[in-house]
Amino acid sequence: MKKKGLLVATTTVLALSFFAAACGNNDNNVSKDAVSSGNTNIIKGDYSAAATYYKVASKYSSDSKTKGYYSKASKLDNANQKMDDYQLTSALSEAKSVKGGTRAIISARKKLVRKITVRKQTAQAFNHEIELAQQSAKSGNTASALGTINDLLGDKDIQSKPYYQIQIKALELKASLLNGASATTPTNTSSTDDNGAAASSSSASSSDTSSSSSSASASTSAENSSVSGVTSAEISQARADLKSEGVDTSSWSNSDIAKAVLNAKKNGHKKVTESDMENYQK
Repeated sequence: MKKKGLLVATTTVLALSFFAAACGNNDNNVSKDAVSSGNTNIIKGDYSAAATYYKVASKYSSDSKTKGYYSKASKLDNANQKMDDYQLTSALSEAKSVKGGTRAIISARKKLVRKITVRKQTAQAFNHEIELAQQSAKSGNTASALGTINDLLGDKDIQSKPYYQIQIKALELKASLLNGASATTPTNTSSTDDNGAAASSSSASSSDTSSSSSSASASTSAENSSVSGVTSAEISQARADLKSEGVDTSSWSNSDIAKAVLNAKKNGHKKVTESDMENYQK
């Protein structure tokens, strides 16, 4: 945040200098040009840059409407950041709170609200599928639960960054089903709330004796297939990478390694390190 604040401050100073020089210190011209630049940036989705230009415009205009453009763009910028941080309910509320402004601001607001709404609805749908899988597992129908989870993990959208947290939750449920454990997911309320849905974290009993053999068979076959989009080859490579760093992975299951691989991908690097493990402590 400090870096962003410094960047905005620097950009503001440069913008002020540029417009003042270009417009011959004519306040009205400076304000109009700054608003125009703000409109251009906000349409492109660069809310931070737009806010900077609107701030410049407000310094050279006595118009109360112009002075309000900066706060509107700032709110859209905050809403966009919250969306990227999985705080979808809060993001939607802040985006909707923006009223009026230039045509560009109004258009950008509608576009962002629509984007957050779609992302929130998709997250809710994914969480609903996890709930269905949990209910099936609770009823002793492990095969049905695994089918639901496998279908969910096969969805291309859930493999994208906006739904990363839900993907991890589904992966953990799948691992517990394959291991014959109770079908539970972490009771991390912030994770589910940030995705705009209150996903159930109810527990389910492990499969009865009649279904245990099929569960064991599924677990065996899963060792040779992909885990939530992470292939066995990637898991093997990750173990090798960790071993080369002197890390003992013998106590980590394939699902643990798979989550580390996903974390590495999220962090933008191919080689898995110990810091990618969720239980790693520096």
